Amino acid sequence: MGHRISKVFQRTKNNLVYFIVRILLMVEPLIPRRCGLTLFGLLGRLVFLFPSADKRVAIAQLQDYFSAQGRSDDAAKSAATMYANLGKNGFDALRLGHSSDRYFDRIVSWEGLAEFSEAYAGGKGVIVITAHLGCFEMLLNFFGRKGFTSFAVGQKIYDERLDKIVSRARSGRNISYVHRAESPRVILRKLREGQAFGVLIDQDTAVEGVFAHFLGKMAFTPSGPVRMALRFNIPTFVVTTVRAARDKHRIWITPLALSKSGDFEKDVVMSTEAANEIIGKKILEYPLQWVWMHRRWRRNPGDPENRAIPSVENYA
Repeated sequence: MGHRISKVFQRTKNNLVYFIVRILLMVEPLIPRRCGLTLFGLLGRLVFLFPSADKRVAIAQLQDYFSAQGRSDDAAKSAATMYANLGKNGFDALRLGHSSDRYFDRIVSWEGLAEFSEAYAGGKGVIVITAHLGCFEMLLNFFGRKGFTSFAVGQKIYDERLDKIVSRARSGRNISYVHRAESPRVILRKLREGQAFGVLIDQDTAVEGVFAHFLGKMAFTPSGPVRMALRFNIPTFVVTTVRAARDKHRIWITPLALSKSGDFEKDVVMSTEAANEIIGKKILEYPLQWVWMHRRWRRNPGDPENRAIPSVENYA
């Protein structure tokens, strides 16, 4: 009986989420950007008002962060602002996804594209490491607009209807979307074709990884992109973006200096550490634009079940 009730609740929840997403998709093209940012920001704050595990995690982790920084900021108010920023970035991800190139370039600025373009021209493919910071969803669109054939890999969403919406949003001119369940050979083939591969590494997920510092604390970090870059000598960049003044977006494209000591496992760990450092510095500048509701420090390198995972502390 309880299992049946749980299934009915989950189905009702999925239908509600899908219904809300469809309404937002219909409303977004009809309203000016300023109104849209206000509306979606308010929706973000509304979501924050409801009790949830994500909300509790965000407040707790922000409190820890502020304490470590010697700050007395109100963690709950800061988390509410973070949710509002997520709402705004959701609107801009939709708006910029179908806007003209001229409109896009009025809203988005960047630095470091010339070096990226040179690496891309080498024909070996390029690995783009990024994070859930700012309007990260528009990065794939950005590179596609600039003429770089690109693809991203993501986990299939629990609801097939929502998964189709996300897949369509992450596909388009010069860009494609690959589900993580597909063969790794698909990724390698696309890289050998010279494409750019965008991947997020700032969450503790069920993939191959190492322990490296993240915002000053040891965190399990996916290492697959760095491992691939080292093994196949693929140029790699760390790309971050934030919402800056006047609701414009700024993108930084930073080459990642891969460690090449000759010890492959050490090089994977130290290169992952270097990528985390670049991402972490930008989060420290714009802390309320990162996704604090994710349990970033879920695994502890000192726990018995994690001791076999490579750690930067082993190479200090």
